[in-house]
Amino acid sequence: MDPLQNIFFWALIPIVALFVGVVGLSSKRIKLEPPFTLIIIFLFEIPRFIMVFLPQPSLGLPKFVAWIIGGIIFLIAMGFAVLAVYQIKFGAVKVPSVKRELKTSGIYGLVRHPIYFGDTFWPAGLSIMFNATYSLMLTPLWFVLLLLLSLVEEDKLIEEYGKEYEEYMQKVPKKIVPWVL
Repeated sequence: MDPLQNIFFWALIPIVALFVGVVGLSSKRIKLEPPFTLIIIFLFEIPRFIMVFLPQPSLGLPKFVAWIIGGIIFLIAMGFAVLAVYQIKFGAVKVPSVKRELKTSGIYGLVRHPIYFGDTFWPAGLSIMFNATYSLMLTPLWFVLLLLLSLVEEDKLIEEYGKEYEEYMQKVPKKIVPWVL
């Protein structure tokens, strides 16, 4: 079988990309510069989008039902991610010499990592929309990988913000999924 038609080949790319990101984030010696982090993000996101269009068993849902259920999940997940990015980019301090303000309200008042919520569930919504069984079955893997990334990232955030971030963790106990985890 052609590797470009193999969903598991495409699944390996985001796994490796996220692994490299975790290693880079947790390393004291390696500093991930913006162009490199952008490459990691693309290598994590693009293959997961491609996977739903590859040959795989169908979920067996009627097309209309799949589009409604999958579409709702996809829109909620993307809404979380877009709101989180919007809140960071347009609510952030623009002066480079000043430490960025810690976001603790809005979407960040529901979960500490709303972008990871979106990153976990947009592929699930898309998989349901296109009746893609294997793609949907990979959702728990994306969740676990992003949960591990959040652990490393939170260590960095505690280093950067100290007690302020620890108090935020107490105020907002859920990391990725509101009211659940």
